Amino acid sequence: MLDSPAATPMGRAEQRVPRVLGAVLLIVAGAIHLVELPEQETIGLAAGFALSGLATVAGALLLLTRGPRLGWLLGGAAAALTFIGYVLTRSVGLPRIDEDDIGNWLEPLGVVSLIVEALAVAFAIWALTDQYGITTQYAVAEIKAVIPGLTSQEP
Repeated sequence: MLDSPAATPMGRAEQRVPRVLGAVLLIVAGAIHLVELPEQETIGLAAGFALSGLATVAGALLLLTRGPRLGWLLGGAAAALTFIGYVLTRSVGLPRIDEDDIGNWLEPLGVVSLIVEALAVAFAIWALTDQYGITTQYAVAEIKAVIPGLTSQEP
């Protein structure tokens, strides 16, 4: 399950323990947003919570399968954008999306979410900044490994 495509090098992005820890962090972040989804009062907030939840869980699934670099990229980006969204809604507000939470920094699940997302982003940066990084070649190899029908089959 934690194999990596043969076409990608074994760098930090492929290490088993960080992948599992990263997946757990992303699943927790996704669960928080999916649990909180029904309580959102505007369509903009609901869409943001849904996208955050789905993208972080998808990143976790990629980490646990043959797409670790894609998982780090998707999960890390989703966690970073969600973190930024929390900061914006609490500081300046988002017109027509969420203006009611300005100053509400200590909402319990929000604080847990911030901590989990910050850790997930830190892990993603660590995993993707080794000598191999993420290249188009590695991304294509992982996409082909994750979606079996994409490999070219000769007649």
